[in-house]
Amino acid sequence: MNVLNPVRDDIEDADLILGLVRKEKKCLEMLSERYGRSIFGMAYRLGLSPEDSEEIVQEWLIKLWTKADTWDASKGVPAKAWIYRIANNLCIDRQRKLGRTKESGFVEGFDAEGEESADQSYEEASLREVVEQGLDQLPDNQRQALVMSYYEELSHKEIAEVMDTTPKAVEGLIARARKSLKEIFKGQEALLI
Repeated sequence: MNVLNPVRDDIEDADLILGLVRKEKKCLEMLSERYGRSIFGMAYRLGLSPEDSEEIVQEWLIKLWTKADTWDASKGVPAKAWIYRIANNLCIDRQRKLGRTKESGFVEGFDAEGEESADQSYEEASLREVVEQGLDQLPDNQRQALVMSYYEELSHKEIAEVMDTTPKAVEGLIARARKSLKEIFKGQEALLI
């Protein structure tokens, strides 16, 4: 398959990774367009600043380009999970390097799907702030699983591949995160409605 055609959604991630192995720059561009904003949003929601999140995206692209030959479809790791695992590992490394700062939040008007909303209401901003504060109080692994599940819409199986664990363990992480958030938000129900 020649993937040097214009950007198309019908080209599988696996084919794009194989294109990276062949050093086809268009494949990197397509993966950047397909996942770049999502990777930025994930990094940001995992506690990194906008600047660090942007750097994560750049580092992620470099890793995709230089490490594409390390992905092996025969090992059963789906291409999408491998793509997110690289980004997740970069986020973890950056958090360790920074001593896990909690200065992040939602960028005003930023939506991981790429939509900007200049008319964001005060209530929405307040809700986002409350949710951000709740996420910041979760242990790293619970926050990662929750963000990948709800914001990145990855399946438990995909999250397990990214986090190098089992789907059952991911289910447990998400359940504990929900329970923790319930406790964190106790008494703040009016803000969440």
